[in-house]
Amino acid sequence: MILRLLTAWFALAICSSPFPLFLPNAMAQNGEPFFIGGYGESIYASRLHSDGSMDVPIAVGSLARPNFFARHPQQEILYAVGSAVPPEQGAPGVVAAFRWDIEKLHDLQPDALRLVNQQPIPLDTACHISIDPRAEFAVVANYGKGSIVVYPLDSSGAVGPMLQRIEHSGTGKDPSRQSSPHAHCSVWTKNGSYLLVADLGMDRVVVYEPDRAMRLFKPRPDLDLVLAPGAGPRHLTFDPTERILYVINELDMTISSFLWDGSRPSTHLETVTTLPPGVSDPGYSTAEILVHPSGKFLYGSNRGHNTIASFQIDPSTGKLASTGHTPTLGKTPRNFRLSPDGQFLLAENQQSNDIVSFRIDPEKGTLQSTRFRIEAPAPACIKFLK
Repeated sequence: MILRLLTAWFALAICSSPFPLFLPNAMAQNGEPFFIGGYGESIYASRLHSDGSMDVPIAVGSLARPNFFARHPQQEILYAVGSAVPPEQGAPGVVAAFRWDIEKLHDLQPDALRLVNQQPIPLDTACHISIDPRAEFAVVANYGKGSIVVYPLDSSGAVGPMLQRIEHSGTGKDPSRQSSPHAHCSVWTKNGSYLLVADLGMDRVVVYEPDRAMRLFKPRPDLDLVLAPGAGPRHLTFDPTERILYVINELDMTISSFLWDGSRPSTHLETVTTLPPGVSDPGYSTAEILVHPSGKFLYGSNRGHNTIASFQIDPSTGKLASTGHTPTLGKTPRNFRLSPDGQFLLAENQQSNDIVSFRIDPEKGTLQSTRFRIEAPAPACIKFLK
């Protein structure tokens, strides 16, 4: 009798739960490994499976507040920035390099990451890292003082002592958020000829050209992108052809697109809202922006509204057509990531401490919840190996 009652209760729990219960023994043993970072005390690893399920994350590397990742273009090395908030003398943030063991990672073993080395980030709040496609430099964007810091990479992938620190200057329209510069991300062109830095405080995407012989980065103000006053550019991404640049603006909840060729000032194509018609709230903000590997779709996250905004990309013009707003089934989607095969989107809900998977319609680009979720402490970044 007791056994029958327990069996009935267990079946009812599965059916009534908004997410399926995680059953580790029922999961397939293969899957796509990925790293999880955020505002906890470790780097975690999980695996994404073909049905959208994910393994319970395990800690594989020790780093305080590992809030953004990048990977080496040729080697099995993960780079992470850990921020000290507030930054204090003697306790700066760090940029760290970890080498992964692919077999241990596929098996989700806790020693899958090995620290190569780390370097301090000068007294600022790091929020992003990007790696030179030619594997010569790592660039850290620092929100607090609106700076970028350039580090050399050696042939082993280790991070060398700081080469250059550039602090932006300027303000924006919003006195509460734009009284000073706030560098929020940096993106390289595919050939490594230019580095583009979104500065939320200046309403500008600042362009740099690396002088590889001198090992210095030179501003190219003639190529800077100027956003609308009060827009607050946060992150940016290219389409696969690198013809169109898309910028998500945190403060006015928009996406701005530009024609880019690197030889002349960019042409503004359009600016569209990330919210449904008639929706607005001063407490809302955007976060991440990504183009689908096919180049057909674009996605942006809305914090507060707690949705992923989906768009189809016109293949001839690069302009965007909204295809809807999908609730992330959690709170504050600071970041999200697309699986390497383009089949899934993983939404990271920072304030509800979870990651939820969505299946991507290959024709329309719309999202459908798989109803699978995993827990992670204040997740803010995911990095797949590919």
